[in-house]
Amino acid sequence: MYFQDQMKQMKNHSNFENYISQEFIKVSKLHSVYYEIHGNPNGDPVFIIHGGPGGGSSYVLKKLFNLDIFKLIFIDQRGCGKSQPFLQLKENTTQDLVEDIEKIRKHLSIDKITLFGGSWGTTLSLAYSIKYPKNVKRILLRAVFLGRQEDIDFLYEENGASNYYPDVFDEYKNFVKNLPGKNILHKYYNIFKGERNNFQEEAAKIFSNWESSLVSIKKFKPKKRLSKEEINSNLAISLFETHYFVNNCFFQSDNYLLENAKVISNIPTFIVHGRQDIDCRPIGAYLLHKSLINSKLFLVDGASHTSLEKNMWKTLKKVINEWENSDK
Repeated sequence: MYFQDQMKQMKNHSNFENYISQEFIKVSKLHSVYYEIHGNPNGDPVFIIHGGPGGGSSYVLKKLFNLDIFKLIFIDQRGCGKSQPFLQLKENTTQDLVEDIEKIRKHLSIDKITLFGGSWGTTLSLAYSIKYPKNVKRILLRAVFLGRQEDIDFLYEENGASNYYPDVFDEYKNFVKNLPGKNILHKYYNIFKGERNNFQEEAAKIFSNWESSLVSIKKFKPKKRLSKEEINSNLAISLFETHYFVNNCFFQSDNYLLENAKVISNIPTFIVHGRQDIDCRPIGAYLLHKSLINSKLFLVDGASHTSLEKNMWKTLKKVINEWENSDK
């Protein structure tokens, strides 16, 4: 059921900076999920849960950690990154992704895990923790997205993020204004779930440019020409974001995460959110914090959505350093 793709390992394990294990796990007859392990193979296990949906793993995040202490598991969620088959919508729901995390935890014989998720990764980390609270040691959330209809509408429809970036929003909205669909998001979904073609790739570029404009305080400058890898990345982000969000993130209720937050109230949870985040509003982080008695909230001034902004990075690093000291 499981097979290893590639292994590279340093002879001297006094420093694990270059340790990497690259594997696939067959999670169903259809899907094989790719994951990488970085750091100390016997270290404190941290599952890195990427955003999107469809974003794929961002390995720059390993620079936040002391790789002699931590074992980092980066997972490419179904249909994106290096997971196969690419862009596959079948058997691709939040519940499927939750079970994939659990299958990898069991496969690696890990008792309790730390979850570190950003943006959509916070949504999935919370969903996993609610389903399997006894398997979670701690949670680190960067840029909380609760997946409610109001969060989705704020991001993709009028009178939300559009009020902050009206010029970019016009390009995003006007691209699909004459196409069928009950709202802007559904119009884009109708494009992306069809057969791949040049129009779909152009739509994915426009869709991705819209959200990319929101994630940093710095002005986003879209490229005129994209590499094949960048085109595929845009398609994955566009397809899976529309797929998940037109289906209400496949949750049982609109406010599922907050309604079930009591299940994880005893898990140490660290919430880091930029005050200037237009992509995921700070109110979501605040409401989650108020629902969790064992949480710490860091609202970061001079920071937006991405973890790469200076103040956000410093805050994440501070939180992780505190883990190192508390475990000594």
